[in-house]
Amino acid sequence: MKSLLLLLLVSFIETAGAATYYFSSVSGDDSRSSSEAKNPATPWKTLGKLNAVFSNLQPGDMVLLKRGDIFYGSIIVNKSGSSGSPITIGAYGSGEKPVITSFISLKDWSSNGSYKGVYESSNTSLGSAVNMVILNGEVQELGRYPNSDAPNKGYLTIDSHEGKTSITDHHLSSNINWTGAELVLRAKRWAIDRAPITSQSGNTIFYTPSTKYETPDKSGYFIQNDIKTLDKRGEWYYDPSSKKLSVFTGKNNPSSFTIQASSIDNLISSSNNSNIVFDNLQVTGANVCGFLIKNGSNINIKNCDILFSGRDGARIVNNRNIDIENCTVVNSNNNGIDLGFSGSDNATIRNNVILNTSVFAGMAGTGDGKGLGIQSNGSRSIIEYNEIRNTGFVPLFFNGNNVTVKNNFIDSFCITKDDGGGIYSFTGYPKPTFSGRKIIGNIVLNGVGAEAGAGGSGWGGSAADGIYMDNNSAGVEIRDNTVANCSNQGIFIQSSHEIVIQNNTVFNCMKKLLSMVELPNHPEVRNCVVADNIFFSTTSSPAISSLKSYTNDINLFGKFNNNYYVRPSDEKMQNLLDKVREYESDAKISSINGSAVRFEYNATKENKTLALNGSYADIKNNSYSNTVVLKPYSSIILLKGRMLMLSMNLLKIV
Repeated sequence: MKSLLLLLLVSFIETAGAATYYFSSVSGDDSRSSSEAKNPATPWKTLGKLNAVFSNLQPGDMVLLKRGDIFYGSIIVNKSGSSGSPITIGAYGSGEKPVITSFISLKDWSSNGSYKGVYESSNTSLGSAVNMVILNGEVQELGRYPNSDAPNKGYLTIDSHEGKTSITDHHLSSNINWTGAELVLRAKRWAIDRAPITSQSGNTIFYTPSTKYETPDKSGYFIQNDIKTLDKRGEWYYDPSSKKLSVFTGKNNPSSFTIQASSIDNLISSSNNSNIVFDNLQVTGANVCGFLIKNGSNINIKNCDILFSGRDGARIVNNRNIDIENCTVVNSNNNGIDLGFSGSDNATIRNNVILNTSVFAGMAGTGDGKGLGIQSNGSRSIIEYNEIRNTGFVPLFFNGNNVTVKNNFIDSFCITKDDGGGIYSFTGYPKPTFSGRKIIGNIVLNGVGAEAGAGGSGWGGSAADGIYMDNNSAGVEIRDNTVANCSNQGIFIQSSHEIVIQNNTVFNCMKKLLSMVELPNHPEVRNCVVADNIFFSTTSSPAISSLKSYTNDINLFGKFNNNYYVRPSDEKMQNLLDKVREYESDAKISSINGSAVRFEYNATKENKTLALNGSYADIKNNSYSNTVVLKPYSSIILLKGRMLMLSMNLLKIV
């Protein structure tokens, strides 16, 4: 009891003695005393001053930046708060969130005499690399050859290669020598590598390998990071030796645009600190990371806008109890929110909007784990109510024990590389397996796929799956989700086990709606349950269900019961009946010939009322007239007209 009272007393003293310090980039003055800076009428001015005094802050102290002000520089956290009395960095006043930025507006442009339409400007504040350039507030692509809007999305084709040191393309002109530029290789469907070009001999390019992957023949490549690539408005190249940025603006004078470049790697960083809150900040134009948090615990990032990050919006390394809520993460070249491969347990990632992640091939990092909206590999984490749209690779990658992925809205993904899923887990073999994982009530739409440049993969077509449990994933409950309009498979279970797939709706995925595959020398598919799902296709081209084993042990995959399989009727219908009958005696198989189909979803937290132009029925023959009410994070498929129902042995009209 005495210890508890002492702890409460210490906490009270810390809180009672807490101070608030004010900063304004407009009316501030760094020469003021700390006592003056506690008054919003006499604030300090710069982030440099904040960094200088940060070690003097005490638990419970607040640092407030004036709304509407722009602060150039970075915040380096070097002091911890305490449990119940965090150090808070936030905002005061009215108006827009205070901006922390490293963007430099480039001026004094001069025409490059050697390259028509190319202009250049230098600035000593630019660093050893530039990863983010915006023109009139829009992200610009690093100059490349060929351009991304060229045929095959600008990928050239490798005719032959030597290990991980050279490629040969007989169509590559030898008139231009690309030594010193950067080679971008579609090494795998899921990996795009960047490697410096060391020399060129004719149509053979020699390079320094950057990852473990060897790029096979027929794969795609392009060349970037060279002034000779600039021929499209906004394309840019940076020369670190002269700190000069070159931009192609054609016949337009670049002074007619606002052109900005990132100059500071990490805008908010913390190493080995705990109990820190970041609230209501705009963090924009990081050359590498908007937030870089390493080690420590109990960091809370809330109500922040993290914009235009050269690599990651927020990168968290081995920080326990990280909480990221109500943030907007837009235009990250690599990953949006990245909690790394281990150590960040007990994470909460909730109510965030993550847009336009890794949309330019060649501007993300090299190798695996790049192009992700959210990555979380820790245990006991919650990832819910996030909106993730327009993602280069995987919108939501998770691992760990006792993880809940719930009520997220995912739209448009695998747009720069593929062989991934909207919600994806990969454990690897023979690594330990996980348990207690739940994927519940998510809506996953429009897996686009990226076939261009993937000719060396040995298989064609786009490869974006809705929910994908890969290689030894285990202990996952996949329930009440909606997957629609993916270029490959709806729900894909590959060499994984202990998976429950129940009460999901899978609509109009192009190749397979459900796929369960057991690969040679990989974990066996075992102890799965597939029940009460709707697998619905408006065309006869995809496989409704595909089970594949290399040891002829499909009967050991698990239990299948009471699933609905719907597609147009054709000569394949009876074959579908026969195949499904082999493993599911009570399947419901229906034909939709002549029926108008309406697919609707509700990706909000409130009920959604839809108006209907007549009478409809759902797959289970529930009738709706005039309106239908969708519960939060649910969907419905409605049919107008008659539907053919085949109840295994009986054909009847309903």
